[in-house]
Amino acid sequence: MALLYTSKPKGLLGIDIADNSVNLVELSKHSHLIRLECYASAQLPAGAVIDGLIHNEIVLAETLQQLILTAKPCCRDAVIALPDSAVIEKQFELPARLNKKQRQAQIEALIAETIPYPIHDVAFDYWLALTQPETEANQTFSVAVCRKQQVQSREIVLAMAELNCIAIELQSCAQWRSRERLTSLSCVNLALGVERTELLSMTGALEVAYGLAARGLVDGSN
Repeated sequence: MALLYTSKPKGLLGIDIADNSVNLVELSKHSHLIRLECYASAQLPAGAVIDGLIHNEIVLAETLQQLILTAKPCCRDAVIALPDSAVIEKQFELPARLNKKQRQAQIEALIAETIPYPIHDVAFDYWLALTQPETEANQTFSVAVCRKQQVQSREIVLAMAELNCIAIELQSCAQWRSRERLTSLSCVNLALGVERTELLSMTGALEVAYGLAARGLVDGSN
């Protein structure tokens, strides 16, 4: 299969962990072509994941390893989903003159004032909000905050399955990317004999995993 490419295609795995299942999708990119390489799903035993919180990392990693054996993905780099219910989102307005280090320190201080658990127990990310104040003296940043345990447990599961955690992303962001990109299937080379109608129907279950695997391949995300 690799002989079809003049250079090694860039690939990415999307891993979606639900309360009762694990879903995997691999997409690759060569030039302007996005290719569906493989996909697989497996049921989880009751209690392994409850309300998005991982309770049994070993069982989850073993299930993911079985999925990898079944799907035989080409790459080991993965993006994994975090449920929106695990995240608190805020917006903070900061002086535009702050450098990156000052900005992060200010955001961390604001999180400590407004989030209902200790700052040492949280992981957070921030980005420039789409809507900005009229004055150029300030900038608005969107901030996503969750408990470190939610992030660390996912990193541990991927490491146990011998996968590289490239990013952790909200399920809603992955769903948005999946829906937007599936409106134009001409950009997707449907391998594996998958028909377009089948891809559309399967994305009900694999929508988040598909959107995660598309991260960076279609919109330049890191």
